[in-house]
Amino acid sequence: MPMRQILHFFLLMSLPLMAGTVHAEASPVDLLSGGDGCPKPNQINLEMVADTSAVLTWQQSDLNTSVFVRVTLVSDTTQILEYLNVSSPLAIGPLTMCELYEVEIMTMCGDSSSDFTAPVTFLTDGCCRIPSAFNATTVSDTFATFSWDNVLQADSFAVRYKLTEDKEETSWIRMHTIEASITLADLDFCSEYDVQIQSLCAGDSTGYSGSYFLQTLGCGMCTSLNYCETGGIDATSSWIDSISFANMRMKTGSNDGYFAYTTEQTVLERGRMYDFFVAPGFDGDTCAAYIRVWMDLDLDGSFNDSTELLMDTIDMTGHGVGSSFMLHDTLPRDITRLRIAMMPVTASDTIPPSSCGLFNFGEVEDYCIRVDEPCPPAENLDTVFVGLTSATISWTSDTTAFGYIYSYKVVGEADGEQMITGESFAELMDLDECTEYVFKIISVCEQDTNSATLIFKTKCETAVEDLAPLVRNMKLYPNPFNNQFHLELEAVEALQGYIQLSSITGQMLHSERLDVFAGERIVREFDVLREAPAGIYILVIQTDNRLLARKLIKTDN
Repeated sequence: MPMRQILHFFLLMSLPLMAGTVHAEASPVDLLSGGDGCPKPNQINLEMVADTSAVLTWQQSDLNTSVFVRVTLVSDTTQILEYLNVSSPLAIGPLTMCELYEVEIMTMCGDSSSDFTAPVTFLTDGCCRIPSAFNATTVSDTFATFSWDNVLQADSFAVRYKLTEDKEETSWIRMHTIEASITLADLDFCSEYDVQIQSLCAGDSTGYSGSYFLQTLGCGMCTSLNYCETGGIDATSSWIDSISFANMRMKTGSNDGYFAYTTEQTVLERGRMYDFFVAPGFDGDTCAAYIRVWMDLDLDGSFNDSTELLMDTIDMTGHGVGSSFMLHDTLPRDITRLRIAMMPVTASDTIPPSSCGLFNFGEVEDYCIRVDEPCPPAENLDTVFVGLTSATISWTSDTTAFGYIYSYKVVGEADGEQMITGESFAELMDLDECTEYVFKIISVCEQDTNSATLIFKTKCETAVEDLAPLVRNMKLYPNPFNNQFHLELEAVEALQGYIQLSSITGQMLHSERLDVFAGERIVREFDVLREAPAGIYILVIQTDNRLLARKLIKTDN
């Protein structure tokens, strides 16, 4: 292999494979004059590097001098672009995609000239490469959003992730997107993840990148603050046997006077009333027991009896006691600590236990509580259109949710691939005819997620058929539109039916008669949505037994 091709291969492998800016500071040698004191250009930059072009900039000490630029293809040095008497910035091209180039610049000073600057090498875009600038832009305790630079040749991207501590290769969870960003949901709080990405190009793909190490939030004040020591000195005869509140049911039994359950969280939503039940346990006869519950509402690492004592009662039966408390909507969103104390009522123990310090008999248990506001599920989830092999699902978006993750599957089969959208609808294609599907959608909020499901069935062959084979050259233009749009089509055979316009939620907005002959071409103008808000609309052409639907996008006036 010729030495220059070897150099080309080496540079291609070692350069950062990214389009963008290349900057070269001139060395002291480069700044020396050539010829009769003619200074070289310096501070050479390559900006806006694309697949077939780039922008070259430089500085020169004497603006009255002229500049000569030479651009050479590294893999074939006979391919040279030359520019004489040019100034900075300079657009260079046409270039070949995914190739290394060298740029050299010379100053022309009358009868003399400088030497060429040292070559500056850059790579044009267009390679099937691993994305650069792969970073987490948003991280919470249960989800993270990643973004990266777009890859010109990539049709889509695959992202996989797993818990760092899980070494099994089968543990990777894979997702797919056509966008340059993705949201990973349902993550464990206060956990480390490995996240990798690969580009999927036409007929080719890269391997996965190295791991990006993601640390989810949620460790919170519950474990970071130094709470006071507490507990029962002797828990062999009496203890906290079980508790129940929100979605937590715990039967812990005796734990030598103190038990801390801080590796998981129970989520309590602000502005809601919660029931609480605590049952003591005894070795022998039951007796009355003090039951007290505190929550560190102001996140200061202590429990105040006047404002943070949620439950203060005596269980006279010894079989358990319940209470209710309101979680005010002004509480800070964080992870705090809930403390439960149980102490039997005896002749020597007539004072209920405090939140700090040891007492003779009984037990204390601590739990981590995540205070949050509810993440609403996708509401008004319904089908807008269902055909033989396709369907459109819509829902009402909520400002609390900044995105949605949806999947669909045949009823009874394994979960399908997850897709991401910021819209309030999803178009499902390549479905099986006359088949029941489960559509699941997850609302992604700042610190939580919520899900909703919908079951629908595709049309059967004996039902409404696809109208598309009976029309040709159908066009909707402009789309997106502002005030009005046109429908153009040619009927393969005679059609009688209706043209209908509806919102993405299924509300009928307009209907008019359609009656065309075989071979007839029609062009109709619609301005009935002139005053309608910007958004997604559905145009449906329906005959007695056939139907065709298309999406329209209206922009702001």
